[in-house]
Amino acid sequence: MIFAFKATHKESPFFYLIVFFVMICLVFGLAVRNFELYYWETQKVVNQDWTFIWNAMWCIFVTLTTGMMKNKKL
Repeated sequence: MIFAFKATHKESPFFYLIVFFVMICLVFGLAVRNFELYYWETQKVVNQDWTFIWNAMWCIFVTLTTGMMKNKKL
């Protein structure tokens, strides 16, 4: 099973990267939504809307796709 996974991963790596990226966005999006929704419901002022899962998934997507190159010398 592991050998088959390695072989298919070597043949089509971008497919697996996309699948893992989508899975990570879903899982972490649900986690962020659950924690943030509870926090913002207990506050008197609501500044953020976490009622939709898409907002949390977008937050994870932006976090994963943006990075900061710090102290990188070429």
